[in-house]
Amino acid sequence: MIKINNKEVSLRFGMLSVEIFLGKISDDDVQLSLLSSYGVASMIYGGMVNFYKVEGKPNPLTFKEIYDYVEDSLMKGENVEDIQKVVAEFESSQPLKRKTETIEQAVEEKKSLILNSNE
Repeated sequence: MIKINNKEVSLRFGMLSVEIFLGKISDDDVQLSLLSSYGVASMIYGGMVNFYKVEGKPNPLTFKEIYDYVEDSLMKGENVEDIQKVVAEFESSQPLKRKTETIEQAVEEKKSLILNSNE
């Protein structure tokens, strides 16, 4: 849970949150660092959507509200500990670890195919 704009926002870092995060950071129009304001806002947004979708409730915030909160917090050095906790929770989530392993395995398989086709 994180407090944004005086609203307690619950987060759930399941597969849906990982898919939302990956979709947002792979946007061709934006060159991103995973820990940029946009990347962190995407983590929080994905966790929020995942929680409220499962609960069948409307999202309490928009992506823009979350992005503005993250950007303002990081620029002012405020709420940094809260943001770091959310990032750590996301990074340690099993769905993210599984997705990372799947991607790494796919990359290795492609490398193997390329190397074997050149022989």
